Amino acid sequence: MPAHARREPVGARIGGAKPLAPFGVGAHGPARFRKRRSSSCRVSAGTKGKGWDTICCRAACALTVALTLFAAGCGSVSPKKRTAHGLHVAGSQAGGSLGHGRLVVDSHFRPARDGFGFENYTDPPDRGELGPAQMEDMFGKTVCSAIVAAVCTPTPEAEQWIKQENKFMNEGHCFGFSLTSLMLFQGLLSRSTFEDVATTVLLKDSQQLEQRIAESWALQDSSQVRKATIKGSPNDILDRLSAGLRSGSETYTLAIYEGGEGHAVTPFAVEPRSGGVSAVLIYDNNAPRQTRAVIFNRRRNTWSYELGEENGKKVIWSGDAISESTELFPTSAAVGPQPWPISGSSQEIALSSGATDHGHLLLTDARGRRTGFVGGHVVNEIPGARVLPRLLAQELGHPPEPRYVIPAGVEVSISLDGANLRQPESEAMTVRGPTYDAVVGRIVLQPGEQDHIHVAQGGTSVTYHAGASFSQAPHIEIGLNRSARDYKFSMSAPTLARGSAISMSAQPTSGELTVNATDVKSTGAYSLGVIQLPPSGRKIVTNRTVQIPSGSLQRLHFTPGRR
Repeated sequence: MPAHARREPVGARIGGAKPLAPFGVGAHGPARFRKRRSSSCRVSAGTKGKGWDTICCRAACALTVALTLFAAGCGSVSPKKRTAHGLHVAGSQAGGSLGHGRLVVDSHFRPARDGFGFENYTDPPDRGELGPAQMEDMFGKTVCSAIVAAVCTPTPEAEQWIKQENKFMNEGHCFGFSLTSLMLFQGLLSRSTFEDVATTVLLKDSQQLEQRIAESWALQDSSQVRKATIKGSPNDILDRLSAGLRSGSETYTLAIYEGGEGHAVTPFAVEPRSGGVSAVLIYDNNAPRQTRAVIFNRRRNTWSYELGEENGKKVIWSGDAISESTELFPTSAAVGPQPWPISGSSQEIALSSGATDHGHLLLTDARGRRTGFVGGHVVNEIPGARVLPRLLAQELGHPPEPRYVIPAGVEVSISLDGANLRQPESEAMTVRGPTYDAVVGRIVLQPGEQDHIHVAQGGTSVTYHAGASFSQAPHIEIGLNRSARDYKFSMSAPTLARGSAISMSAQPTSGELTVNATDVKSTGAYSLGVIQLPPSGRKIVTNRTVQIPSGSLQRLHFTPGRR
């Protein structure tokens, strides 16, 4: 899908901005308070420090917090706050409002004024999630099957992308917090757009701001943003950060990693200290209104960050030139037209689960080359394949499954392996290309079970093969983007006998949805659906429940453009 122009927010302007004054100051009354679930952050284990492409973290803060926006007229934060896991977040570690000494680099961003006064959250309390309007804002009108009365009906592919992004970001929004605060600071977003929201402090009128934070979070999955990411040793990162902030033309989100965990913060100044040490002063969205510091040691080419305390012990993350466990995301890359995350030269495969435990994927091409998990470790043998770990909030020891990007034209078989599971877990697998998406969901993966999935090139056919020892009742969806109209096909299967294989094929041109149950060992009722999405916006829905005998094939006929 080509890049298209993105509608700039009302009142937005590019560059030359001055720092914003605090929101909510004046005659709007005192701040109000709300309880909110806090969060912590994780990334995939076994791939320390390199190639991170998705950032999402849970705040290491208290479950009950005083919420204010931009520190408007509210009380102070306690020196230490405890998370549900016993982690304390210390008070301002930089000393005073800024630091110990002079600042050799300073963007003039200040956490107490320009950062958010409420902490990073998991699921937004007012359901301010990513939606069709945010998709259109990022990627343009071609993510819409129809636009009626200025409302975008997303394509099936875009709809699945929205669902997947919302599922993942409900584990935390740290990247969205950092990017949104920087865009407001630079005037890339209009302050007036959120002024009313600011005075109500994320209560019932906060959905607009939450949706903006969600959109900023999702921008990390833009190929333009990923391409602009700056990687390197701690000294490299310090040099690039200093040069960018000194020029006044760029701001950054700083990603820091420690083994299987990760976090996104906002660097705004550099303070030299003795012995070749520099303190990079940051706004940490886990610790509102505080000035904190990531310590860089130029002589040792290392970095470290004190997150807080856990069970009376300091929690310190660190890295060196070998781990390359810091990255910089330039704000400018997230401004303006964004290309669709899946290009015409690739397809993406992802696994989502409703629990911290999950199965693992293994992709195998026609020559037997593998990408994915083998024996608990990631291998990548398929030429041109990429493994993109996710930074998501997970319990310790349970990192999320990475995303896999495979070159277009490479057909793979997909194994879903439950060898590592301790109990049954619900799983869903998505394959997404530039004009299609295919989903196999409602899989209750059992410990030791191995299922197999195949998606044909172009996404018009999906086959699911249940494990030899376990029965399943899968749900399969196929979304196809076509010039005349878009299509969404679905099949909900009954409980299939163990070892059964079921296929669904969609042919929009001939008007057929085919269910192949020749390898199904049981008879049952199948719910089939076809949704046509023409440019007029009037959905054409065809639903049928059909009884399909074991070992047979069933076709659902529909007329393109008609019920």
